[in-house]
Amino acid sequence: IRDAQLLVNRVAVTVRGVNRHDHSSTGGKAVGRDLMLKDARLLKQLNFNAVRTAHYPNASEWYDICDAFGLYVVDEANVETHGFFVKQDEGMLAKRPGWAGAFVAR
Repeated sequence: IRDAQLLVNRVAVTVRGVNRHDHSSTGGKAVGRDLMLKDARLLKQLNFNAVRTAHYPNASEWYDICDAFGLYVVDEANVETHGFFVKQDEGMLAKRPGWAGAFVAR
């Protein structure tokens, strides 16, 4: 990054990305290679060059496909605690130092 511009091999890059959930309408969380390839082709057809794995790491094959298609990946770890309410404090676990190891390990 130089002067607030992302550079790849000293060339300025504009990131055009989209969120992707590793999900199939027929297989649920079991996403096959054919659907992954379909997703990657669609992203390229629509001129996206990046994808964010929303909320959790995806199947390892997805990363190989992204590499083959030239897609940048923003990989998100599953370290969210929303939905876990104690005294209406949604981020309670994330605020406790004792949970740091568990978050980092994920």
